[in-house]
Amino acid sequence: MNRPLRINATLLESFRLYRQTEWFDESELIASIKGEFLPTPAIRLGRAYHSCVEQPQLSLAGFYERDGFRFEPKAIDEMRTRILPGGLFEVKTTKTLSIEADDVTLVCKCDHIVGSHIDEFKTSDRFDADRYLASVQWRVMAWLFEASSVGYHVATLAEDDEDDMVRLKGIESMNVFPYAGLEGDCRELVHEFCQYLHTKGLEDYLRKQMGVAV
Repeated sequence: MNRPLRINATLLESFRLYRQTEWFDESELIASIKGEFLPTPAIRLGRAYHSCVEQPQLSLAGFYERDGFRFEPKAIDEMRTRILPGGLFEVKTTKTLSIEADDVTLVCKCDHIVGSHIDEFKTSDRFDADRYLASVQWRVMAWLFEASSVGYHVATLAEDDEDDMVRLKGIESMNVFPYAGLEGDCRELVHEFCQYLHTKGLEDYLRKQMGVAV
């Protein structure tokens, strides 16, 4: 008997981007499915930033430092003012679905949750509200966590070449909310992704990842 397919919300978003945009190449999607995707400098920066927001600790020199990136204090401190008191960071949940002949374990992890509200912390060189509104990630989060709202907090960052310090240009926040057809939209995309995996013969890459942390 086949093990369930393990599909996380990030991979589902990559599939949506491949289908709905011109800039996300199929080779990137397949690399992500196979676990071969190499993080870009922008992704590495975002991960370092998120780590500092979750566990802030100033260096003796007076800035935040993580994974080779140095952040001016306000870049982290101002984001932390957007976090509602209480709650937990990095919370994961799953849901098992039956998609034709397959069982699917749908997985998502939120950056921070308090009560029924989720907050996501992102980094970018510019704020594009439509980009986040279109994402399937928040839809999967809202569905699986039964969230009342999801807040995006996007830090616009710039690296200063003079001192290699990452500086904050600004933070934009927006809330998105579940809607009547949200679950149906998510289920339909999962179904289409499973069909794509079958067509390309890629299912086993996601079965082999059972038991591996997302």
